[in-house]
Amino acid sequence: MIVSARNLLVTYRLTKALHDISFQIPQGKIVGILGPNGAGKSTLMKVLIGLQKARGGEVTWSSPALSFAYMPQRANVDLSFPITVREIVAMGCYGWKKRLWFLRTEDKVHIQEAMHEMGILHLADRAIGELSGGQQQRAFFARALVQQADVYLLDEPFTGVDATTEHMMTAKLRMLQTQGKTIFMVHHDLHRAKTYFDYLVLLNKKLIACGPTEEVFCKKLLRQAYGEHIFFLDTL
Repeated sequence: MIVSARNLLVTYRLTKALHDISFQIPQGKIVGILGPNGAGKSTLMKVLIGLQKARGGEVTWSSPALSFAYMPQRANVDLSFPITVREIVAMGCYGWKKRLWFLRTEDKVHIQEAMHEMGILHLADRAIGELSGGQQQRAFFARALVQQADVYLLDEPFTGVDATTEHMMTAKLRMLQTQGKTIFMVHHDLHRAKTYFDYLVLLNKKLIACGPTEEVFCKKLLRQAYGEHIFFLDTL
């Protein structure tokens, strides 16, 4: 198992955001974190990599040497900051360089390759705030790719993107998986969950289920998470 969570408790003031969350995830899976709005999906992702402190419980990764790439929700990024696409993508290098604040030749090559793969090389010198939502997501995804991490954590990466961008990103994620990478993704489109994910974490403040997609993605468990109002399940 690449990560184990045990009895996680996260609170905001007196409100429980996550309660008694325990699960294990095997290495090399593309993991979907699913649940309704306010279920604690983004909170869980932040707790997994230490950006949010749990009040109780613990997260244990298989090795302290693992590297992580995190792509936050676009809504949480200050898009008015005067920074170019190239600079955004280059930030993926600085995270693991720590105090080494210059780019090597190989870093510049990786940055160019990531922008090319995401189809934004021609936008390299544009300010991030001038781009469409989909183009911004491509830039943030390229920044994650540049980090060449062991584990990728993506918070709703498909928000505001078109079908072409979504296809590009999912194809790249599958390629990373063949290299033994583990990917976590907060996602809200149930109709595509079976296609995208090998493993699911289904929650609504507490854990509903965790396991292979074919076991977790069923009407009984989804109704426990989302409620009986998801009548459209009959069309899935």
